[in-house]
Amino acid sequence: MRAVLVLVLLILTAPTAAAQEVVVEAQAAVTASNHRGLEEVFLTPDVQPPPELAAGHAVWTWWTWSDETNSNWPDDDATHRLRQFNDTVPHRNETLVVSHPMVEGELIDVSGSIKVMSDGLDLRWVALDLALTPQTNLSNRTILYLVVKDDAATDVHGRTAPALVRELRPEVGFALTNGTTTNATFQFPADHLLAAGIDLTQASRGWTYAIAVFGGSLENDSAPGLLFYTEDRLPSSDSVAPASERWFTVAVLLVALTVVGIVITNVRLRERAMPTIHAAWSEDAGIGITVTTGSAATSLTAWSVQPPWRFKKRPPNLDIQPHSTRTLQVGFVSSCEEDCHLDVSMDVAEMGSWQHHVWLQPLPPNGTEALKGSNHDREA
Repeated sequence: MRAVLVLVLLILTAPTAAAQEVVVEAQAAVTASNHRGLEEVFLTPDVQPPPELAAGHAVWTWWTWSDETNSNWPDDDATHRLRQFNDTVPHRNETLVVSHPMVEGELIDVSGSIKVMSDGLDLRWVALDLALTPQTNLSNRTILYLVVKDDAATDVHGRTAPALVRELRPEVGFALTNGTTTNATFQFPADHLLAAGIDLTQASRGWTYAIAVFGGSLENDSAPGLLFYTEDRLPSSDSVAPASERWFTVAVLLVALTVVGIVITNVRLRERAMPTIHAAWSEDAGIGITVTTGSAATSLTAWSVQPPWRFKKRPPNLDIQPHSTRTLQVGFVSSCEEDCHLDVSMDVAEMGSWQHHVWLQPLPPNGTEALKGSNHDREA
């Protein structure tokens, strides 16, 4: 029993340690999209809808008014992005839209995968394993932007905005030389996501990631522009239980299997240990009882018979060694027409006290009759 308790404790504690390992909750391949360009929309404080946007263009919606309106939408990245267009404050009465058409030609190839990672407990973050290969020599003004958007954002005051950019990461750590591939992993850390209002443990759907490369080619004198763009839904992990839950499920299953194994083992031990009792009428209207012990020593401690049957002489109490057979005769004062119900109380080593019930039909006028029923019952 002590060994079983140790085993159960090991099963329960092992997943706790293992659950702290980094696991992939969800993942998807990064695939090219067919967008013709990108529209960056800077909202007004009253969230006026933008004018009609260019067809086929992706949208980044920016909010720069959190301090003025006491909104819980993030605005640091939006303010930083706005300054890049030489405009420190967007028009209060008019939504500002900055348009970026795609530069013609395939100037850089981007491929890879995006993953939602977990520590197995309460933290989730996003990792992008990307391969970037310029198809021409790019200028040193080329920059990679990684974005997470809220598909349908709502702030504490009930304002709503589609495609709201909550997190922006600029990256420059990749080669700009024609044909040179850079393999790199870029991450949105869990604390950055949480600070931006992105809690993937509470809501794993409703987010879109975007990859954009802005820059220019050294092969011509054209102005920098949008060289590459793709976006897609962030892989959802709501169809995959958090790793902590999966480990808990595994632990419960292991404990259940252990318990079932113990029960099956005990049943088999009991089957091997319990004695078998065979009873049949003898020629002198008595009962011949044969007791064959199993793997455990057995003591017959008490005998009783239901009226109207009465013992002529109460059968003896016996101590029988394992794997032994003893036969004894039980006589009655007289034969009765009712069925004979005989109970034998016994102590089985390491199995406790039991009662065996023997049930025989009355002795026929000629011949003998084997027992009609026989079973073991555990005594309280």
